[in-house]
Order: sequence, then structure tokens, then C-alpha cells
Amino acid sequence: MEPKGRRVAVTGLGVVAPCGIGRDDYWRGLLGPGVTSGQSTVIADWAGYSDGHPEWTISDHLHISAAGAPVLAQFIADNVAQVLAGA
Repeated sequence: MEPKGRRVAVTGLGVVAPCGIGRDDYWRGLLGPGVTSGQSTVIADWAGYSDGHPEWTISDHLHISAAGAPVLAQFIADNVAQVLAGA
């Protein structure tokens, strides 16, 4: 089976990806039209979704807690499903 999608290498020198090399070019390419597909990148808003749920992170408010792990997993699955469905 042939893998599909874009490949990204994160190195000590920065990101090396089809959409751009280096921080600024990478983000410009990532947020703009797709490299070959003509589609734009979709970024799921976990920060907005999880706002008001401090129990989903540990005390640093960055790392996911045991209570938040299944919620984050479902959030990712739901967003991927929406993208694959063309929503």
C-alpha cells in the first residue's frame, strides 16, 4: 500500500517540508494553498475547545492529564473525520 499525504521532517535545524524550509516559509506554505492538492490546511482549535476544562491538563496547563487524554483523542478523531468527509 502506497502512503498518502505530506511528509514533514522536524530537525534540529528547523522544519524541512514540501510546504517550506525554515520557520517563516513553512508556516506561510502550511497555512496557504496545499502544495499539490489546491486545498488549505485545517487546524483544529483544541485551545478553544478545551477552554474552561482545567481538569483536561496538569498544573502547567499545557500537558494533557489522564482525564483529558480520551477527550483529546476523541477531539482529534472527530476533526480528522470531518476533514476526510469534506466538511
